[in-house]
Amino acid sequence: MQKIIPSTINLVYFLFYYLLDFFCKSNTSKPKIYSTIVIELAALGDLTIKLSNLKQFIADIDNTLIICSIENEEIIKKSIGCPTKGINKSKYLRNPFYRVITNNKLCKLKTTTAINFAYTRYIFADDWVCKKINAKNKIGVLGDCRTRNIFPISNKWYTKIINCDLHNKHITEINKDIFSSISGISSDEINNFNQIDLKIKKNLFNFKNYIIVFPGSGNNKRNLPHKKLTAVLEKIPKDIQIIIAGSKNDIPISQSINMQLDNKTTIDLTGKTTIEESIWLIKNSNTLICNESAPLHIAALYNIETICFLGGGHFGLFAPYPKLLFPNANFISASEMTCFNCNWHCIYKHTQTWPCVDNISIENSIETIMKIINSKSISTQ
Repeated sequence: MQKIIPSTINLVYFLFYYLLDFFCKSNTSKPKIYSTIVIELAALGDLTIKLSNLKQFIADIDNTLIICSIENEEIIKKSIGCPTKGINKSKYLRNPFYRVITNNKLCKLKTTTAINFAYTRYIFADDWVCKKINAKNKIGVLGDCRTRNIFPISNKWYTKIINCDLHNKHITEINKDIFSSISGISSDEINNFNQIDLKIKKNLFNFKNYIIVFPGSGNNKRNLPHKKLTAVLEKIPKDIQIIIAGSKNDIPISQSINMQLDNKTTIDLTGKTTIEESIWLIKNSNTLICNESAPLHIAALYNIETICFLGGGHFGLFAPYPKLLFPNANFISASEMTCFNCNWHCIYKHTQTWPCVDNISIENSIETIMKIINSKSISTQ
């Protein structure tokens, strides 16, 4: 029964979205023509890892459009210099009216080649977006995708599917293989993920010599419990400035941590910063403390001293990073469990924090942060 229910729900979604397509107007107006359209609806962390590859790929292609998550438009424009079309992914999945309007706009796009580089495809989002575009060639990736577990039918929406070897590879290496397969460039000639300039403004804040903390992630069950994180932060000397940041969803966690910390130099900016400002805070920090989330991958671009609390959901895929790519990363994880690499389909469904995260040792975390502080002489003085 447990396996049937998700399939039934997804079937309902599929039929509902399929029926919505009947409300899409036929394309009678003059189409907007591009040589290549890239679908890149990834979240900020996943996007950060492949920005360098994207820039290299489109460098010699004129008239390219990137369809991306609306919150990532400015980052793509500044770092790649390519026209974008933003889609509010959450509204696209949840708001039928927005979905129909967006699909009508997508139907007016015409190109020779549409490419979905995502190794984790989602039939109801990026696959469907690619389906609506008028393209002679449609290229996708058969990677570790939810499409395999939901509806393989969306593979038929592509004229070519790239099958990648994912075994024991970090995402940066997988991305190189994907871009190599599609571009024809040798993997050895594909840029490393950190060969990119996000081109953020230089003087957004006046903070200096501080530790930046992002207590949240895309799923609260993947966060180190705030009481444990607070216990770690309490060991940081009081003269060291701590800045807490994150999205609006992280405000309750940050407020709880800030209330428990007896540190007058702590500043809570959670929910108050733009993506560009968050990147600035990470880039200019002395040390980052975070869960496995977008800040980790941004810090990797700049090799910022980082402490990451790492669960086992897809251990080795996104993190830990290979030491050569991210020398200043310190990954703290629990002892390996038999259920590691569950792709976050946790068998312990009714826990507040997933065990592979909850079992992370506070002592190891404190020891690591104190070594960093002592070696770098971090202080506001």
